[in-house]
Amino acid sequence: MKKQFVTSKNIKVFIAIVLILLAALCISFIAFFLLPNVASTVSKTNKNSQDRRFHVLVLGRSENETFLQQVYAGAKKSSQSYNAVVELYVPGSLAEDVSLQSLFDYAALVNADGIIAYIDSADDKLSIPTRIDGEKIPLITLGHYSPDLQQVSFIGTNYSELGRKIAEETNLYLHGKGSAFIINSSSQNNPNYSTLMNSLISTLNMSSGISYNVVDHTPEEKNLISENPLLICLTAGDTIRAVQTVTELNKIKQIGIIGFGDNNTIELYFEKGIISELISVDPERIGETAISELFEYRNNGYANSYITANVQIRKPAK
Repeated sequence: MKKQFVTSKNIKVFIAIVLILLAALCISFIAFFLLPNVASTVSKTNKNSQDRRFHVLVLGRSENETFLQQVYAGAKKSSQSYNAVVELYVPGSLAEDVSLQSLFDYAALVNADGIIAYIDSADDKLSIPTRIDGEKIPLITLGHYSPDLQQVSFIGTNYSELGRKIAEETNLYLHGKGSAFIINSSSQNNPNYSTLMNSLISTLNMSSGISYNVVDHTPEEKNLISENPLLICLTAGDTIRAVQTVTELNKIKQIGIIGFGDNNTIELYFEKGIISELISVDPERIGETAISELFEYRNNGYANSYITANVQIRKPAK
């Protein structure tokens, strides 16, 4: 009996040793085969980035993130031709939003070779960051033109062409017959919007079946707005206010909106189908153009100071 007991104990010990050895082999396999492959993938990714000579940042506020993501996609598509790495740097939410100057300061901190930035109308007194060697970082701006900012290029809108396209879309929406409200809350002294309005009106006047009124967007116009089948907006702010007014009147399906703009709020309204048509510039093409002009300046010392962005027209999927 004693000999049998010892044999059973030895078997248990042997099984335990085998299990320990198997566990050790598994750990060794992970350590010597799997981990090096993971590290190799990471190193390869980092190596691809480090092999690029130039570093370009796409910057802007969180409200413009959707637009800037598409700008980034366009810039990234062309970046390999210029031996550049493109990084999108936008605060994750409105709660985390910071000033554009702070984003510029970040570009200086990482010693960027170029910046593509969306400028809001509220952004003023901006100073272009400098690299470690004291050279100013070349800047391409989008959105609003700032005459006091030393930008290499501004990519903006051809307002005459924009006015013509809005009028053509109005004619198509109304099938050549009907009335519309043109909402214009912009400054009368703004030459860009004067050009836009002149082009819009002159093109609409070619359609005898369409009547229109030009109004400021104020609460007093709600009754008049409710009687019209179509609102035409010329700015992002007017587009948002038009949506809010139509929603308050509970006439989302009865009143159409031709909106203009490219921020996250407008994109949400468009996806919900509240905005009938959305007119904006083509952000991906802007990204491609921006990276091209940036390296035109870096390589030759000059670039086009003003570039016209392509206009795109979007309609909700039916």
